[in-house]
Amino acid sequence: MQFKPLSKFPAVQRDIAVIIPKDLKYAAVEEQVKKLNLKKLQSVQLFDVFESEKLGAGKKSIAVNFTFIDEEKTDRW
Repeated sequence: MQFKPLSKFPAVQRDIAVIIPKDLKYAAVEEQVKKLNLKKLQSVQLFDVFESEKLGAGKKSIAVNFTFIDEEKTDRW
């Protein structure tokens, strides 16, 4: 088993909520994000699903957490 040293620089987390079609699965959203190949992106995690008629027929809101880390420097996000 190989170990990787911890980064000297802190991770940055950002949350985003988006309204999507109710029948769209989170796995499809996550797959598209991963296809972007963002090299500083460490993880993508769903943390909330909200459904309400106020969003519109056939819609839902998902909230996703993104964790980024730069091994070389501290970025301003």
